[in-house]
Amino acid sequence: PHSVPSVSPQVGSYRDISHESLSLFWLLEPQIEILVLGTGDRVERLHPAVLKQMRACGIAVEVQDT
Repeated sequence: PHSVPSVSPQVGSYRDISHESLSLFWLLEPQIEILVLGTGDRVERLHPAVLKQMRACGIAVEVQDT
């Protein structure tokens, strides 16, 4: 089994999550299959374009409160 390090790009809030802030995840080997994002005290919706880009790269996104 492979150990996968925790990677945490620094963004101020869920509103700052963009194609650019997530680009690191496309470079990882082996490629990740799921990305779990914590959005603070409550679950927030990410921009649909961001979710679409992640799906296009084969990465599922799970948004949770933290």
